[in-house]
Amino acid sequence: MVSKGLFISKQVKPGEMEIALKDAIDIGYRHFDSAMVYGNEHEVGAAVRAKIADGTVKREDLFITNKVNRKYHCRYSSLLVSVGRS
Repeated sequence: MVSKGLFISKQVKPGEMEIALKDAIDIGYRHFDSAMVYGNEHEVGAAVRAKIADGTVKREDLFITNKVNRKYHCRYSSLLVSVGRS
């Protein structure tokens, strides 16, 4: 399985990550690794929704991983908030 790490999102202009992800899905990428700290979850979501809507992929075809920020590890309730925001 081909995967794409998304940390570079801090180095691109708004909207460019969404375009890159759509292109990645078009050429066969199916695993995307993200994190709240990257600040790109909205663009990941927009790209995924668009490619599902246009019939390119089904949600079950994609593997999207995320990391919880360490400040949310302290309490279970904080962890749930972090996961919910992702």
